[in-house]
Order: sequence, then C-alpha cells, then structure tokens
Amino acid sequence: MPFEYIDYTKNPHPTAQGGQLSYGPKFQLSGPQQATLTGRLGSDQGLERLNQYNEKHATYVAAAKASGRNLSIQETEAEVSRKQATNASINHIIASGTGQNILNHNLVQFEQGATRVRANLATANNSADPVINSDARLNVLKGIAEQAAAVGRQQGYSRAILSERANEAIANDKFNRRIYGLTEPNTRAAINQKDRRFRGLEEPDKKIHPLDVGRARNTALRHTLTIFQGTDAETRSRAYRDLLKMSFDSPGNLRVGDSYGNNLASTGFDMPLKADGAPTARGSRLLHVHNTFAPNHLRYHEENPPPPGFIPEAMDINRFRPDYLREKNFFTTARNGNLVSSSQDFAPIAESKKRPLITLEHEERLISSIQDLTPDKKRKIQTPNAKSTRRSRKANMT
Repeated sequence: MPFEYIDYTKNPHPTAQGGQLSYGPKFQLSGPQQATLTGRLGSDQGLERLNQYNEKHATYVAAAKASGRNLSIQETEAEVSRKQATNASINHIIASGTGQNILNHNLVQFEQGATRVRANLATANNSADPVINSDARLNVLKGIAEQAAAVGRQQGYSRAILSERANEAIANDKFNRRIYGLTEPNTRAAINQKDRRFRGLEEPDKKIHPLDVGRARNTALRHTLTIFQGTDAETRSRAYRDLLKMSFDSPGNLRVGDSYGNNLASTGFDMPLKADGAPTARGSRLLHVHNTFAPNHLRYHEENPPPPGFIPEAMDINRFRPDYLREKNFFTTARNGNLVSSSQDFAPIAESKKRPLITLEHEERLISSIQDLTPDKKRKIQTPNAKSTRRSRKANMT
C-alpha cells in the first residue's frame, strides 16, 4: 500500500480507525506478567509511558545532518528560523509505547525462561529416572532458548537504531557516560580548573565527539543483560531507562514532523517519507527490523493465525501481508486505503509541477522566517523564489 503524508491542513482527520489507536507499555501483558515486571524493576515505571527524548528541534536537525539524512519540512523550518517549528512534534518511527511494550515482553519472556531453568535444573542433573531426567533436560533447554530469544530480539532493535546514529554528536558528560559507556575524561590532579583555563584546555564535560556505533551496541547489550539479570531492582531500573534512551527515544528513531499527523499515526509504525512520497531508506530499514523482531502479539491476527510451519518472507512495504502482520498494530490507514505518515522531506514547490510537496502555508512560514533573521545569521537554503511566488499570486488574483 502507498503511504500518504498528512499534516495539520487535513481536517477532519482522514483515518479509517477514527484517530490514534491507544495501547502502550502493558499491552497484552496479563496481571501476573505485570506483577513480574513490577517486581523486577522495583516500581510501576515499566507499566507507565516513559518519554525521555530531547524536546529541542535543533537536536534532530543536527543529528540528521551529521548522519547524512535529509531534513523534514518541519526540521527545515526549525533550521531556518532557529526556533521550534510550528504545528510540529517529535515523532517516533517505531512508536514510543510500542518500543517500551516490546522491551516489557522480552523482560517477561526472559524471566519465564529463567524460572523454567531453575525449576528443572536440579532434576535434570540428579534424577535417576531416565524419563524424568530427559524431560527435565528438555525444559532446561527450552528455558535457555526463551532467554536467548528475548535478548536477541531486544538487541536486534538496539543495533538497528544505533546504526542510524552514525556520526551523531554526543557530549561526553556524566549522563552520557553512563548511557553510552563513554571513556572517562582525563582528570589528573595536575590539570585542575585553573590550569585548564590558563592552558585553554577543554573541560571534560564539554567534550563532543561522534557516536561510536560499535561501542554503543556493546553498551546496549550490557544494558539489556543488566535489565534481565541485574542483581538488584535499582540497577535493573536504571538500565531499563538507559536502554530506551539510547534506542527508541533517540534521534535514530525520531524525526521532527507534523503534530497533527503524529496524533493519527503514532501507534505502531510511522514511516518517514522522501519528498516524492516514497519511504526513506531509514524508514525502510527500521520497518524491516520491526518486521523481523516484533513479538508475536503484534504480529498475527487472532482470527487468522499462521498455518503450521509458516515461514514469513521479508515484508514488501508496497504489498501488505494481512496474514503476517497485524495491520492495526503497525500502521494507521486512511479512508482512501493509504498508510498514514506524519513526516516528509522538505522540497521546494518548484521541484514538483504535478503536486505540491509542501503547502503554501509552509512556504510562507519559511520565507517569513528567513526575513526575520538578522543579517549575520541569514543562511542560504533551498527555497522557492519569493519574487516569483508573489508574481504568481498576482496572476491568480487577476
């Protein structure tokens, strides 16, 4: 199915479902499973939506440029105006609630596997009855497999999102050193604050460097294992927040888009689009990863379960597979059958003669933002010619 960019100018909302579908961290978790989650984290934070992303639009402009991505319409406005874009929000590609829900299910699955191993390990090693011994050993192996699958699924998401963050600038401060496992700065006693000021040395907490994707992946795996196996609830809880911060709530999975469209498409997957309406390379890669590692409760129709031995093919984003993916948990569908998107690359109207890729309101806002800048801050950007735009408007009025 094709995707369609929807912004605040579309009113009323053109979605078949009637708006955002609400489900979050505890979706499809039973009462006992929620109790397991609370017990492991020491609080109800796993059952509540955690939004830890940076709210400054400039953060995502800088991240996109560093990682080689095109700017969205709203990111372009933020860059030109040096302010927050209007009618805009920080939009997740894989929804925030979906990402947290996936982590919760993986945590519960890992704990179920660990419980299975503990319950059968002694019998598997000590039973004199060969039948009982064999059954116990099989259950131990099943428990280990459950644990391995939970870790593998979670790390699959982390690796993919971190790959989208190559060259992104990371401040080497105490907060990021914990999350990303950055090397501690040189703080020798001889180089004190006075010496640093005199010698023009950088303060250790102000050092900026590109994200080391390989190291960050290893750190993400360490966070995942700490969440699942940490010795105490406080340690597990801190790793839980850190993992979400560096993956689902990071610029690798975020883009500044239209706030109206975000309210419609923020359940499941919100595909970022290129200027011509096709999915971006990042969007296609993250969809493939989501399609590969999504838990089964997001994957199949209850009324149409997969047949025995069913092996799904890699999803073709232009040919939706209702027997493979549960549509309502992946996309929001417009009444015309298109899949809703809340963000699109910026492109001047002049580049699209058949249909405008940005609205007239967006164009006027961008031109106005440029005119408001002081001369020393004006920058060249790719925008329609203001004079020709005024001339075309006069022609339309006559």
